Amino acid sequence: MIIGLFLLNLILALTWAALQGELNATNFVIGFLVSAAVIYVFRQMFFEPRYFSKIGLVMKLVLVFLKELIKANLSVLKIVISPRLRVRSGVIAVPTDLRNDVALTLLANMITLTPGTLTLDISPDRRYLFVHTLNLDDPEDVKREIRMAFEVYLQALSR
Repeated sequence: MIIGLFLLNLILALTWAALQGELNATNFVIGFLVSAAVIYVFRQMFFEPRYFSKIGLVMKLVLVFLKELIKANLSVLKIVISPRLRVRSGVIAVPTDLRNDVALTLLANMITLTPGTLTLDISPDRRYLFVHTLNLDDPEDVKREIRMAFEVYLQALSR
């Protein structure tokens, strides 16, 4: 629910910026603040009141995702431009403690959006994500990175 409200806030901010006739950072920030104020005013009627206490956590998740995105892009670039293609790809089962549908979907999408990784499936018991990775030197390291980079924040947001 918290993540849904944040996405609603972003959509409203983009809508505001588009209605102003120019999509720029100033209009987006103003739109974000206006939509946050609207959500705050109507929080008791329509929304979960904890949204504003967790917005900092959502922002931190976005920053961590951007950091991981840049790291992955540089890693894939290094593989692509190297004279010898030494790629050891593979599929691993990444354990997850997430049970919320939205959080699981976000985790799967964040993995897929990160270059060099692709979420293939979720196990029927919803305890594992099957992830294809371009460079599988250490499977445990990949699992640990996914859990520490994304799942920790998504778990906190799901509570």
